[in-house]
Amino acid sequence: TTRLEYLIKKSKGGGYNFPRTNSLKERFEFALRIYCPNVPNRVYINIDGNNLEFDLFNYITRQSFWRPRDIISHFSKIIPIFTNEENTDVFVKNELLKLTLKDNALEIIKAEFIKEYENVFMNLEDVLHEFDNQDLIMYVDEFTKILSKIRFNTTFAYDLSNIENKLYVLYQLGIIGLCFDDATYKKMGYKDSIAYIYNEGFDPLERLLRQKGTVSNPKIIFNPILIDFLSLNINTKKLIGNFAWEYIELNHKLKPVIKRI
Repeated sequence: TTRLEYLIKKSKGGGYNFPRTNSLKERFEFALRIYCPNVPNRVYINIDGNNLEFDLFNYITRQSFWRPRDIISHFSKIIPIFTNEENTDVFVKNELLKLTLKDNALEIIKAEFIKEYENVFMNLEDVLHEFDNQDLIMYVDEFTKILSKIRFNTTFAYDLSNIENKLYVLYQLGIIGLCFDDATYKKMGYKDSIAYIYNEGFDPLERLLRQKGTVSNPKIIFNPILIDFLSLNINTKKLIGNFAWEYIELNHKLKPVIKRI
């Protein structure tokens, strides 16, 4: 949102009157509408014959590691396309948007994410591909069974023959998160059943490891950006990453106190 507002000010030659609001949703939608009104604000997907919709902001963050540069990278691709896109067909615009983000997500994984860690996590790409064709959501025992057979070649100080440390690394990098049933996540005090480091911090993983056997049916969930890269099987009908704006706003306010590193 801040970057979009900057682009608007720059294109308008300086000052511009934005709505007087602290709402991220209102600022984002206003900035997008002013700067690039042709970009769809909703994204439609089909899962098992069911037509479902995503808020654009959620869909873009879903195709990222929630790093600002990932979001900026996505907008750098879609804004030029839709600035010149005059087709008003909703289906065409929707498919164009999804294909653009899908292609750029793969580029982010290969050229940004894996490359960034190549000198400290030398076989990161190989580790990721050990999970090719697996389910998007897996029981912890099922996931760790595979993980225990994978060697991590890193310069990290952790003992990476230790399965818990392997989980820490993958969780810290945003590769995996945790998926709880409705009763469990509410009991644990979280605001959403899907917990990644970028929205709930380290606490979910630390509590899972600390309270082994007491968390009901804990599951590992991959970051959705990896779905196409790893050819993951989407074994859920829930829209992963489609957070309510109320949750996004609250998470943004709590950002200083969420332990993310």
